[in-house]
Amino acid sequence: MSCARPWGLEPGPRAPLSVSYPGATVASSMEAVAWTAIGLLGATLVGSFFYLGGRIDAQGADLGSRIDALSGRIDALSGRIDAQNGRIDALSATMGEHMGRHAG
Repeated sequence: MSCARPWGLEPGPRAPLSVSYPGATVASSMEAVAWTAIGLLGATLVGSFFYLGGRIDAQGADLGSRIDALSGRIDALSGRIDAQNGRIDALSATMGEHMGRHAG
């Protein structure tokens, strides 16, 4: 059983399992189109990297300013937390005295 080849072409005797036919070439206009497409894709990729790099830097700066703004709020809450710790220590001492009276 023979296998039909496209356009009725059979592989040559030197390349029975070849991907292309012997003597096959690409037209220079097609080669120019391929290199143009490769160049455009490369330029787009490089441009995207620069654009995304700028966006990431801007996001980092924005995040840094937000963290700096929260630092003031955290410092303000630190005083309240210290006051609560003092209150808890006073209650703990009172509770210890009370337990001491009952334990005898």
